[in-house]
Amino acid sequence: SEWRSRENGEDFNCLRGNRHLAFANVSILLHGREVYTSEVYKIFEEEFVKGTACDQENVGGSFPEFIYYVWRPKVDLIKHQVCFDKESHQIHCTCKYFSKMGILCSHSLRVYHLYCVGRIPEEYILKRWCKSAMSSQSVEELCGRSKVVQSSVWRAQTLRFLFILLLLAKTFLFVEMNLNMV
Repeated sequence: SEWRSRENGEDFNCLRGNRHLAFANVSILLHGREVYTSEVYKIFEEEFVKGTACDQENVGGSFPEFIYYVWRPKVDLIKHQVCFDKESHQIHCTCKYFSKMGILCSHSLRVYHLYCVGRIPEEYILKRWCKSAMSSQSVEELCGRSKVVQSSVWRAQTLRFLFILLLLAKTFLFVEMNLNMV
């Protein structure tokens, strides 16, 4: 009950409330605030702020693709390589944060800000992090606007996947244990 109440409160804040921007008039932050839930926007904004503290070095590429090393001086041990296509706005970073979290990393956001990219490209906005994917909206509303999966269905699919993954891990450990005994 407490969890449901907190979730409903977050739903309300996402739909009605606007979080104060860390930087005024930064287009990509304004766009992030429009599309992301408040919790995901906080993470996105933190990544953007971390990106402002980064240094970048152009290490090659020719129009439209550019390659940068991006790092935070005296913080990061390695320089991450960011490949950016200026025409399509596709971006790839060696930190793999987007692959893990589904949110653009500070390195990518640094390069986007460097090239004044004002909107997050659609391919980097996962539906599960959007305001439109919140559970308090009806299935009809969600299906009418886009192909968003209802959050309860997403949770069930995720739990099913986790269960299968655990069974596979258990089976793997059992087989490995039997092989070690032989």
